[in-house]
Amino acid sequence: MIPLSDDGFGYELDDPKHPTYYGRATDKADADRKAAKERPPVRVQLDDGRAAEIAERWNEPTVWDGKNQVGMFTREEFRQADLAQTRTGLWVIIPSSSWQGERPRPYEVDDTVAAGWFAACELELPADLESEVV
Repeated sequence: MIPLSDDGFGYELDDPKHPTYYGRATDKADADRKAAKERPPVRVQLDDGRAAEIAERWNEPTVWDGKNQVGMFTREEFRQADLAQTRTGLWVIIPSSSWQGERPRPYEVDDTVAAGWFAACELELPADLESEVV
């Protein structure tokens, strides 16, 4: 009979050299958090040619329309529009499309459109857009 601490290949089950040993669960979570902090900043090129560094990004949520999952802002199945704020405070719509050959470009929007995006997507407004709500 094989002892419970032995996997049959000569390793103890809690041995770091064991092929299925991943360490404590928090080790991976800590490594993921550290990697996220060390990621390079995301840059996008706006439709007018300027480059912008993204500080925060919100993905457009989807809703079931009875036939398909559609974006809450775009109300389309194959086109989505995420919202991002740059490090300089500009609001940017980052469109994406599932249509072959279509290459939408990110574009700058004003605070009113950004507040409308949050309202359409039923998301909580950031503090700097609170003044745009009428």
